Amino acid sequence: ISTHSVSGVSSSSKYFQTSRRVYKGLKDFGREFIDLELFNQSLDDWILENYGVDQVTGDQPFLKPPFLTDELRKLDLALEGVLFQQLFRMPCSPLASKSVKEDGYHALEDFLHVIVNGLWRTFWRKSGPLPFSLSCFHHPGSKFYAVEKAISRGRLEELRGLALISKNGNNLKVHWNQVVELVLFRQNILSGNELKLSVSTICEALFYGVHILISRCLSKSRTISNDSVFIMVFDSKFGAVIKLGGDLSKLELNTGDPYHSVAHWIKCHAEVLLSSVETIWNRLGNANWGDLGTLQVLLAAFYSIVQCNGPPRKSISSLASAHSLRLQKRRIECRLAENENAKIPYQQDGYQHGEIVELDHSDNPLVKNTSHLKLRQGEILLLEDQQQGQKSFQIQESFIGGNYFLYGAISLDYPTQLLTLYVGAHPSRLEPSWEDMSLWYQVQRQTKVLNILKHQGVSSKYLPEVIASGRILHPGPCKKQSPSGRCDHPWCGTPILVTL
Repeated sequence: ISTHSVSGVSSSSKYFQTSRRVYKGLKDFGREFIDLELFNQSLDDWILENYGVDQVTGDQPFLKPPFLTDELRKLDLALEGVLFQQLFRMPCSPLASKSVKEDGYHALEDFLHVIVNGLWRTFWRKSGPLPFSLSCFHHPGSKFYAVEKAISRGRLEELRGLALISKNGNNLKVHWNQVVELVLFRQNILSGNELKLSVSTICEALFYGVHILISRCLSKSRTISNDSVFIMVFDSKFGAVIKLGGDLSKLELNTGDPYHSVAHWIKCHAEVLLSSVETIWNRLGNANWGDLGTLQVLLAAFYSIVQCNGPPRKSISSLASAHSLRLQKRRIECRLAENENAKIPYQQDGYQHGEIVELDHSDNPLVKNTSHLKLRQGEILLLEDQQQGQKSFQIQESFIGGNYFLYGAISLDYPTQLLTLYVGAHPSRLEPSWEDMSLWYQVQRQTKVLNILKHQGVSSKYLPEVIASGRILHPGPCKKQSPSGRCDHPWCGTPILVTL
C-alpha cells in the first residue's frame, strides 16, 4: 500500500471519528438541555435589554422583525381569491377551563390546517395528498399525539402546543427532526398590559427552537434545512412569529452548563427575529384573514414549507403580478354595471393608457373598415358560453395569418395561464368568401371535435383542452330574437374557441 493511500485512509478515519464524537456530544447536550426554568434565568436579562423600544431614549429594539412590509404586502396580493376558512371558532374567554382549552386546541388545529392546505394547494400542488400532519406535544423529545388522542388520554393540561410534521413515507413514528415549524399555545402571551410578548414566552419559543435545530443536526436524512426554524406563539386572541437561526457548530458542548452555553450562543452567534404582536382572532373567534397578524403567520408557514419541500411551483411574485389584471377585471365589471348594453370595452386614441372606455359601435373603425373582428393587445373580449355563461378574456398577443385569426389571451377569472383564442368568421359571410367559410368551419369543427373528445374522456398532452366556446358578446344593443339567433350587427354570432 502506498504512503499516499495510507495517508488518505488515516485522514478519512480522523474525520469520521471527529464526526462521531461531535454527534455524540451534541446528542448528550440535547438530553441535558431540558429545564426551561434554568434556561429562562440564563437569558431573560438579555431579552429585557434587547426587546421593545426604550421608553427613555426611544431607541428601536435590537431584535428585528423576520419579514419586511413589502414581503407581507406581496403575499397579500398573491393570495387574493384564495379561500381560507376556519370552521372551528377560537373561544373568546381565556383558556382556563378544560372544555374551553379543548375548543381552543381544536380551533388552533383547524386554523393551522387551513393555512398549510391553502398554501400547498396554491403554490405547490393543487391535488394529491398533503405531505404534512399536525400533532401536539408536551415537552422537548416527547412523543407526538393527535389532538383528539391527547384529550382522550387526559393529557390536555400537559400540552404546550402543536407541531407541523413532515410525513415520512409509511413510517407512522414521528421524530423531532420532522418538525417543520412549531406552534406554542399559551393562556397569555402578552407582557402585562403591553402589546408585546412576555419574556417567558420568548424564552420558551427559543428553548424549543434550539431543540428543533439540534434534532435536525442529528438527523441522518437532513430533509429539512437546519440553519433556522420558525416558532409561532398564540393565545386565544393574539399571535406572533419568532425566527431562530444560526450555526450550531459554534455552540460550546463541553462547558458543563448547557443553559449558559445556549444563552451564549444565542447572544453571540444566533439570529433572533421577532414579529409584532397582532390580533389573530376577532371577538367571534374568526381569524382575521388578510390582516397583518395572519399574513405574518402565513409567510412563516410558507418559508417553513420551502425549507422542507423546496421552492414552490408558483412564486409569490408571479401570483402577485396578476393583481393588476384582477383590478382591470373589477373596473370592467363596474363599467358593465353602469351600462348593461356595453359588452366589450375598448381603448380609444386620446384616452390614457390603462383606462377602460366604451366605444359607440357606429363610430368604431373596426366595424366600418373590416368584416372581421380584429383584436388588439390589451382589449377585453366577452364570450357567451352556453355551459359556463359569460367569460372574459384579455388579448395578450396576436398571430394573424393565413385564413384564420389566432390570439394569445388570458382569462380574467384565472389570469395565470396563457390561453389560445380562435376567432371565426361571421355566418353571414360564408357565401361571398370561401376564405371566411374556411375560417368559420375551422373554428366550429375544432370546437365540436374537442368537445366530443372531452365528453368521452379522451385526453392527451398533445390535445388542446377546451376552456370556453361560444359566441362573442358585441358592443351596443343586441336585437336577436332567440339565444341561438343573430341580429344585424356585423359581429353577432361570431364563433369563439378558447383552448389551453
